[in-house]
Amino acid sequence: MPRVTPRRVAALIARSFPWVRENPTQGIRPEMGPKVRAMLRLVRRIPVELLPSGEDWLTFEVAMGILESYAEHWSGTSDRGAPALGAQPELGTRNPLAVIVDLLESCPDEGTREDSPELAFIKDADLRAVLRRDFSSARTALDHGEWKAATVLAGSVVEALLLYALASSTPTERETARQAWVARQKRPTDPGLTRPLPADLDEWVLGQLIWIAHTMRVVDDGTAAAADVARDFRNLIHPGRARRIGAPADEGTAHSAYGAAKRVAGALDV
Repeated sequence: MPRVTPRRVAALIARSFPWVRENPTQGIRPEMGPKVRAMLRLVRRIPVELLPSGEDWLTFEVAMGILESYAEHWSGTSDRGAPALGAQPELGTRNPLAVIVDLLESCPDEGTREDSPELAFIKDADLRAVLRRDFSSARTALDHGEWKAATVLAGSVVEALLLYALASSTPTERETARQAWVARQKRPTDPGLTRPLPADLDEWVLGQLIWIAHTMRVVDDGTAAAADVARDFRNLIHPGRARRIGAPADEGTAHSAYGAAKRVAGALDV
């Protein structure tokens, strides 16, 4: 089922009621009831994290309540003699439909769910907000059966979290950890770890981030193993045809990648 977003719904309402922007005080007639009810059903399907907040939320709910009340009344009466819905003083002398469109157009089409990890350990507020939104988008994609999107988003969160965690270490510390990892021969054939690491963390691949973080005790055995499974799914965004086509994307990869992201976040939140 396609995700319903505020701006898409606002655009649909504006197409269905072309006068709603130019003449927001125009009355809504009873014969418009079926279309109004259809629009209301779409609005109520918008995820709560994308809806207006604060005072705007109160105005939004007042407008929705008035419109739903009239739409329900119209459905039980004939058009003849049924009251029209005009401008409302409590809505700034606009009709409820115009208010709803204005508020939806001001909302983002991507938000942060309340069940997203807080990531309080990330001191950079902007980065924390971005990663929380990525977590939220991955969870929403998972809920909607969008396996590839969920897999890729969750994998990118794993990568970003490990990158953040290792940023406070020095190149010397990271190279010492690499040498210790190779000496233990955990995965001796991994070319990313059998040669010196790039000094710039941004040039690292996910496998290097995972196993150096593990060697430096940033993440434990189970978390590293979970993240390493997610690493295999990163081919989903690889530009090479063979690697991209051969990469899996199904319910299992989505849950595995999201679970890995949650485990890494939990390991860093200490």
